[in-house]
Amino acid sequence: MPEPKEYVAKDGTSTWRVRFRNALKQSCSKSFVDYDNAKWFADTIEAQGVSFALRALRDLENTHAQPDDSPALAAVFSEFIAWKKDYVRSARTIKDYETQFEDNIKPTFGAEPIAAITPTMVSDWVDAMVAGRIVSPHTKAKLSPKTIAGRHALLHAVMEYAADSRRAYIPANPCTGVTLPKRIKPAPKGLMPAEWQSLHSSLAAISDDAADLAAFLIGSGWRYGEASALTPEGVEDYGPDSPMYVTMMRVTRRAPKGTKGGMYAVVPEGKAQKSMRRIKLDADTAAIVRRRCIGKGITDPVFDRDGQPWTYNRFQKIFHRAASGLTRRPTIHWLRHTHVGWLAMSGTPLPELQARIGHASITTTIGTYGSMISDIGDDALSRFVAMRDLAPKNPTRQIEG
Repeated sequence: MPEPKEYVAKDGTSTWRVRFRNALKQSCSKSFVDYDNAKWFADTIEAQGVSFALRALRDLENTHAQPDDSPALAAVFSEFIAWKKDYVRSARTIKDYETQFEDNIKPTFGAEPIAAITPTMVSDWVDAMVAGRIVSPHTKAKLSPKTIAGRHALLHAVMEYAADSRRAYIPANPCTGVTLPKRIKPAPKGLMPAEWQSLHSSLAAISDDAADLAAFLIGSGWRYGEASALTPEGVEDYGPDSPMYVTMMRVTRRAPKGTKGGMYAVVPEGKAQKSMRRIKLDADTAAIVRRRCIGKGITDPVFDRDGQPWTYNRFQKIFHRAASGLTRRPTIHWLRHTHVGWLAMSGTPLPELQARIGHASITTTIGTYGSMISDIGDDALSRFVAMRDLAPKNPTRQIEG
């Protein structure tokens, strides 16, 4: 992969050079006045090839001579949203995109002709967020690496839309190759057994319905939106002496922020294709589901409160009240982490964990829960010792001559 290399002239000025081979395999180079543009050119070569990168550079240089001929980024974003609506799962996602752009991207780039936005400008924007010169518009706090990456990702998606050959507002994406702050993902937080027992007892004292939902969450590892949408249609019950299986067939999704009444909708889909999964329940969790299915119609929610469907806010309020006696302050999602963590520490193989919790990729499972995997089991260690001990204890060295 080509990489920018700095060259310092006798007068102290610096340029950045990218070396590459053209179609005839001849050694060539391009010089840039700053690292960001050189990095963009190198990354474009890696992603699209030399011919495309040279054409994009030429078009970019020509476009910048008259940048006002291109539409403003805000106008292109509106096009992007209209196009994107057919590719996302919920209106809430679109609303989140619009809010993110309005609050965090438009103030810097909204009025700029899109062809005038350069890799250097994008890099300067990221640097300003990292340094704290651009902060949260609501809390005024310095932005986390995750938040900065999210803002950059949305701008990158809009620029990718603009660079598509069907539109060709810009020759190449100026967000490519911009350095983002390193993000260290914290280990998932879960409950200790004693914490769970205390939490469950407190929930039962407030609401048996809430205690049952929490017990299902920790017993299945399902997300709240999956569990709250479970109906008897997704329950395979062959009797108390046989295993019970539940199939994730639909989820509860929140409406966009600002929707009157904060309504929720049950939709027949999951977070990803792998989320549409069938799992076996332990006997205690199965008993809860079996009891709650009595008298329910096939499309009624298994978990409700006094006959009314749960909303996330209602359950969260009770959950936090029950957790107030604990030293730590768990969230509802900790129950999923606890389920996976206890299985991992019990020796469950990663592919089985991936299938059970519905991750699209085992890389996600490893990245999220890898730190919870304990050391190798006794059986594996015994097999290692047996193989090691096959070698002679005191081998005699053969000397030639």
